[in-house]
Amino acid sequence: MTTEISTLIKPYVKKDPTKFYTMDEYTEATSGEETLVDFAVQRAESILAQLSGDLVVEAETESSMGRRGSYYRR
Repeated sequence: MTTEISTLIKPYVKKDPTKFYTMDEYTEATSGEETLVDFAVQRAESILAQLSGDLVVEAETESSMGRRGSYYRR
């Protein structure tokens, strides 16, 4: 779906004089190695690994009271 939409809007992006990125940057973002689709696939794999216990993620957290703590999943 992302590829279809990108292909559909590409001519409009090309013509837009106020675009924020070059066409090379647009092409890289929509079909390169670091696309939204690639990120979503990697994120889904990470979540599945975390849920199965194959991947443990540690993160610093800060409560609304300003206290710092550590969160981890076993």
